[in-house]
Amino acid sequence: MDMQSHQRWFVLAAGFFANAIFSVAATGIPAIAVLLQHHYLLTPQQLGLALGMIALGIAVSEILWGILTDWLGDRRVLQIGLVGLIILFACMAISSQHLIYLLFLVGFLGGSINGASGRAIMVWFTHQEHGLAMSIRQTALPIGGALGAVILPFIASHFGFTAVYGTLCGLNILALILVFVWLKEPQHIEEQHIISENGLKTIAFWRTVLFSSVMCFPQIAMVVFAVVFLHQVCALSLLQTSIVMMIIQLGAGAARVSVGYWTDRKQNRAVLLSQIPFVLVILFLILSILTYFKIQMAIIITFIVTAIIASCWNGLAYTQMAVLAQKQYVGRGLGIANTFVFGSFFITTAIVPHIARWENVWLTALGCAIISLILLPLPYFNFKKTVKY
Repeated sequence: MDMQSHQRWFVLAAGFFANAIFSVAATGIPAIAVLLQHHYLLTPQQLGLALGMIALGIAVSEILWGILTDWLGDRRVLQIGLVGLIILFACMAISSQHLIYLLFLVGFLGGSINGASGRAIMVWFTHQEHGLAMSIRQTALPIGGALGAVILPFIASHFGFTAVYGTLCGLNILALILVFVWLKEPQHIEEQHIISENGLKTIAFWRTVLFSSVMCFPQIAMVVFAVVFLHQVCALSLLQTSIVMMIIQLGAGAARVSVGYWTDRKQNRAVLLSQIPFVLVILFLILSILTYFKIQMAIIITFIVTAIIASCWNGLAYTQMAVLAQKQYVGRGLGIANTFVFGSFFITTAIVPHIARWENVWLTALGCAIISLILLPLPYFNFKKTVKY
């Protein structure tokens, strides 16, 4: 039992590192958008399409990876995906002429990481630890994104794109080694928890999936377009926007772990999920008013607080969907969730540039928060009746 307790943290570490490494690519590549445009001679429309291809690739592939995870197990699926990414980045280091299609493949292969590592956490950790463990895993995304936003622009500007793709190849090799050494399939744990019901057929599961996809608009609108917004509205320099983004990413990571730990102790995950959009409705209303009147310092402070809260729900929602799906269907459940979430990511990046004014962007985000409140009203779940495993 002690070995099992010890091993589960290595399982979490392997999933965390794999997610962080993929986030280095998924978030770091958009951070070098200007360099990409000049290097590949892309039009603004082609650049926007290229940056959305990773999210589209994830959305298209997630259900397939989820089914494979339920059939083959987390270890094999992660190894397949990471080997594919290693080969792909090695090929891109040699030649990356068809960038848009290659970035789609990055997302397609990277889709293997989300569902597989999430299923491993649900199997290895107890019911009382699911929120904390899943939130720690979800924290890998902003941490990896922050790392990618720092190192990839430096590598691209000083050593070129061959070095960028070579670095990503090397990082995925390291992730593959950690998965091979640390991620095990716990047969003895699986035998203790046999659940035959298919949670994917429940209304509660699909409400949570739709909730997550709608909540993506506020989060992605703030994180992806933060640099543009802060530069245009608040006239911040590149260094100042980088500092703000670092505060947001670190704050979001701390918030995800904190709410995961809190809801494990209080068993109020679904209630807190329903409360977050209510808070966001108020914050986005304030942010839109401040943006209209261009009150700079108040905008920056409100933006940071709103972005952190808009980014803290992921771990809770993914844990809830995994619990509702039930153990045999966790891979497929998280695959469905990621299909909707990253589909929303792709749609958000396409919509926001066409909204005329920034205050209207935040009002649109407010509308999404209201829809989320309708999808998960406070009395909807009785968390204590949720299946435990």
